[in-house]
Amino acid sequence: MHYGLEASAFTKAMLDGGEVRLLLSPTKTRGLYGRLLAYVYVESTGRMLNEELVATGHAYADWRFPHPLKRRFKALETKARRQGLGLWSSVTPELLPPWRRRMEAELGLAASDRDR
Repeated sequence: MHYGLEASAFTKAMLDGGEVRLLLSPTKTRGLYGRLLAYVYVESTGRMLNEELVATGHAYADWRFPHPLKRRFKALETKARRQGLGLWSSVTPELLPPWRRRMEAELGLAASDRDR
C-alpha cells in the first residue's frame, strides 16, 4: 500500500526492540478478520504507537468500526492531512485503500470536504 515502507520503518524506529504494553478493549479483542485489536504503548516512552502513526501521517484513522479512540484518531488524521504529513504529502484518491475510497464515496465527501 501507499506509504507502507515508510510506516514500517517508522514503527521499527519507534519500537527499537523495546518492550510494549498492549491495551485491549474490554468488550471486543478481535476484529472482523480475527486480528487482535489493541492499543500499543511503548514502555520506554509511554507513547501510544497507534496514535503516533496517525498523528504523523504514517497510518489512516480507521473509522469504519467503533472503538474508544475513534474521534481522537480522526482528529489526529485531519490535522496530519491538513499539514501534509507523511502519506498525506503525496496520496491521491487513486492511492487511497479501497475501503477508504468506498467510505468517502458513501459519505459523499468531496476533496474539499475530506479534511473537515
